[in-house]
Amino acid sequence: MIAGSGGKPITVDQVRALRTDAYVRPNEAERKVYLLERADRMNASAQNAMLKLLEDGPAYAVFFPSGGERLRPAAHGALPM
Repeated sequence: MIAGSGGKPITVDQVRALRTDAYVRPNEAERKVYLLERADRMNASAQNAMLKLLEDGPAYAVFFPSGGERLRPAAHGALPM
C-alpha cells in the first residue's frame, strides 16, 4: 500500500519504491495487488512515474487508486476504477 500521510504528497521516490517491489514476481499468488490510498495526493512527478509503471509494468501487478478523482487525465484513464 502506498499512501500520502497527513497533508503530504505521494512522492516520485515512493512510486519508484513501489515499482521496484512490483517487478518482484509473486511467490504464492498469481498476482500482486496494490492499493494506492489518497492517489489524489501524488505530485506531478509521481503521477508521471505511476503512469509509466502502468504502461510498462508487469502484467501480474494490479493497481487500485483511492481518492484519484484529481489525477491527471492520462494517469486517471490508465487506472482501473
